[in-house]
This record gives sequence, C-alpha cells and structure tokens, in this order.
Amino acid sequence: MEQTTGTRESAGDVSTPPPMPAPTTTRVGAVVDADPQSQSFKNKVERLRGDRDLLSIAPMMEVTDRYYRTFMRNVTRHTKLYTEMVVDDTILHQMDNLDRFVGFDAVQHPVAIQLGGDNAEKLGKCSEVCEKWGYDEINLNCGCPSKRVVSKCFGAKLMLDPDKVREIASTMRRHAGNCPVTIKCRLGADERDSYEELCEFVKTTSLSGVTHFIVHARKCLLDGLSTKQNRTIPELKYHWVFQLCRDFPDLEFSLNGHVETMAEAQALLRPIPSRIACDQQLLAEYLKRATAHTQKLGVGKRDTALTHELDDDSAVDAEHHRSTFLSTSTGAVAFGELADTDNDSNQLLTLNSVMIGYDCCNCRVTLC
Repeated sequence: MEQTTGTRESAGDVSTPPPMPAPTTTRVGAVVDADPQSQSFKNKVERLRGDRDLLSIAPMMEVTDRYYRTFMRNVTRHTKLYTEMVVDDTILHQMDNLDRFVGFDAVQHPVAIQLGGDNAEKLGKCSEVCEKWGYDEINLNCGCPSKRVVSKCFGAKLMLDPDKVREIASTMRRHAGNCPVTIKCRLGADERDSYEELCEFVKTTSLSGVTHFIVHARKCLLDGLSTKQNRTIPELKYHWVFQLCRDFPDLEFSLNGHVETMAEAQALLRPIPSRIACDQQLLAEYLKRATAHTQKLGVGKRDTALTHELDDDSAVDAEHHRSTFLSTSTGAVAFGELADTDNDSNQLLTLNSVMIGYDCCNCRVTLC
C-alpha cells in the first residue's frame, strides 16, 4: 500500500511531507433550540451527520501505531484515531526522519497525535511540526502513570502542576496554527485527588485556550501501582466527568475508562438526567439497567421509552441532560461499526439523541 501523509503548507526549516487535501470535519456545539421543527435543530442534525468526532480510539503505546490505525480505518470510517504518545525529544532529534515517527497514511483522517513532555518550548516546536504534517488534533499527555514517564516529570506527573500545564498548552496552541490542542488527564494523581482539585486543574489549564479535555475517570498513584494496575485498581468515577460538564458548560469533555461493549456505549449515549449522571450510585445502577435493556432490545434499535423506564422523573428537560461522545480502545471494532450506521437516520438519531435534542453538548466519552 502506498503510504502518503497529510500536510499543511510548510514554512521555515520544518521538514514537510508530500501535500494532500485536508479533510472537512465538523465540531458539535450546543443546541440553542430543541424544537424538532426549528431550523437550528435541523442544522444540528445535519452537523451530526457530518461529525467524525463521536467515537475515537484512545492513544495506546505499542498498539495504535501507523499500521494499526490504517487497519482500523478499514473497519470504521468515522472513528477518530490517536497515535501512540510521541515524546518531544524524539521529534526534535529525528527531524531528518520524521516520517517514521509522525508520518501517517492519508486514509487515517481524522487522526490526532499525542505528545509527551514537560518543556513548553520543545512541545511548541513539536506542535508546529505536527500541524504541518496535517494532523487534525494535537493532544498533550497529562495522564500516563508509567514509571518511566513519571520519572521524567511528564505524563500524569503534570497534574500536580496545573500552572505548568497551562504554560505548555498555551505555547503549543501558539505554534499549532489552526490545529486544535487538547489535554488528556486523570481525575487526579497521588493525594491531589479531590473533585475541587480536579476543577482547579481544569480551570487553570483552560486559561491556555484549550477547550477539550479527555478524562480517564480514575485517579492514578504514581508510586505503588504499575501502569497496568493504574488502569484497573483506582475507582472509576464517571459521575465526576458528568459533573465537570455541568460546572464547565463552555468546555468539552471526553469520558475515558473501561467501557467495553456496544451496549455500554449506547447506554452512555442516551439522555441521562443530571441528578443521575452526577450521582455515583444512581449512575452505576442506571448504566447497569440501561446496558441490560439495550442487550435485550438490540444495539442500534430506537426505544424512546428507556429513559422513562429508568427514571421516575423522566420529563425531558434541557438542563437535566448531557451529551456523550465515545472513544474506545478494546471495543474499537464494535464501536466503529456502530458509528458507521449514519446511512440509517433512525439509528443515527438514536445514537446521537442526547446531542440533538438537549442544550448541553459538552461531554464526550472516551472508552477503553
């Protein structure tokens, strides 16, 4: 297979790949008018049909390499693909060999690159390189708990220093041109693990201009747990991510962590009243029952009665619902197939019903 790469117009001494047309992507925004007959509602539906940000495959070391991403694009047309984490020094020391480390096949769009490091100047230069190679998003890793990464003071270690992350993200945005910069993080690290401290992290780092956070809904322990253990042992707190959506309505969030089946995905994509979404026990019970219901009914089937069945106070209220976008690792094939049902408008509207009809469309879900 001929391997070509995406690019934007080159400048300076940054190595530039062969040119290719940039893809057209659409970002989902908030719905002002939820009336199905209104023009804003109809415009929203049209944007959703063109949106490619509903699902994404999370960045995974030694998994989401160039060949894996090309394979996955043959499975799903719409899922955003993330690279493995690429360390800033790797890019800066391999300027004559960039295709090996940042190159990608044109078919992979929409594709995002995740960068690792703790030096604002270096990460700014790397962002310039990645923007010129045509990436659709540049993501800063603030969530990797690997001992090797933490020993170099980046990854999840950065969550202990929100001001530094703000400086890094701001510099990256200045160098990234029109390419959006996002942050992937945990709920917290070590003893900095309260919801108030998470809000402080989001508030401080968003001053950089970053508007999209991918949140693995667990804290991590930088000492005492292995990388694998940090993916399973700390408690999942999905309700914190939903609460972030309420507290920061102008930002976007992707929920990441242990969503493994299509039924679980569809359960998360349904309208969830905020009194349930922001309560850990109620949310766990809701998702359990919604997943079982979906498995019985069949994934992709439209059933507007589900919310009423699971919520005694199920009046449709814009203030009490959140939208979700999904990103997956282990369930990539299944989610990709689900995402590609856009030719069937009923299935599309079922999958996206929470985004189409409600006022707060700032939460996405990253599943792995």
